Amino acid sequence: ASQRELLRLMGHSDVVESVAFRADGKLLASGSADRTIRVWELPSGRLSRTIRGHLERVSKVAFRGHSQIISGSSDETVRQWDLHSDDIHSRHPCEENVTNALFSADGSRLACRFVDGNVVVFDVLTWAEVLRFAGPSAGDPMAYDSRRNRVAVSAEDGSIELWTDGRRVRQFSGHAATIESLALSNDG
Repeated sequence: ASQRELLRLMGHSDVVESVAFRADGKLLASGSADRTIRVWELPSGRLSRTIRGHLERVSKVAFRGHSQIISGSSDETVRQWDLHSDDIHSRHPCEENVTNALFSADGSRLACRFVDGNVVVFDVLTWAEVLRFAGPSAGDPMAYDSRRNRVAVSAEDGSIELWTDGRRVRQFSGHAATIESLALSNDG
């Protein structure tokens, strides 16, 4: 079966670093090295809005519910944006560049991976640290299961580390190349 392009979204002036679908599939957010976040309506592909505010590339975007977007950037901030007003709902300075950010299923926690390998889980309402551990320093891929307080991260050597409650509980090896993506199953 041949594959065909369904939609091409044009608008960023530099490389797109991250994309995320809203849970209902009606919006797509894209974060770019051009320091902007663009929000696209689906299936039309119409540009709904362009969000500006980061000082460096936007390395990660994710939706929180239907009305907020979280973004991580090389400017060492994590920002939460209100989709209805483009206003910054909150801005949290970080000690390093953000390489990945994932919400808990209920949107109350945010797991962030930083360029130095640290992984920090924040309470989104207070930005208090719920969990912190030093994972491998190379790589972006991360998976987060808030129900079991588990995080999986990739390492430069092609291995995967599984952490529970901030302790490394297992390491998996066998990949001969860099790991590009990770996921944890919902059934444990």
